[in-house]
Amino acid sequence: MNDGAARATVRVAQVPGMARLDAWVSPAQSTDAWTACWTVYGPVGRYSGAQTLRFHAVPASSGHPRQIKLVVSDPQTGEPLQALSLACG
Repeated sequence: MNDGAARATVRVAQVPGMARLDAWVSPAQSTDAWTACWTVYGPVGRYSGAQTLRFHAVPASSGHPRQIKLVVSDPQTGEPLQALSLACG
């Protein structure tokens, strides 16, 4: 049951001067398992505890901005723990 509280903390940042995004994921309970998916790429694996994920983006083309989304979910139920979207240039 989801009470509206985030069950994971996620930060995503584009590495300056690179087409790479880093995501830092920390579940609310440090030993909770989780999975993640970059919506433009696909599943990135199953994890437990705090982790850093890296995504190397395809360079943007003129007039076509990029929007990257990361969804972190419970591997048992598939229920989203946290999701975010980042516009990147």
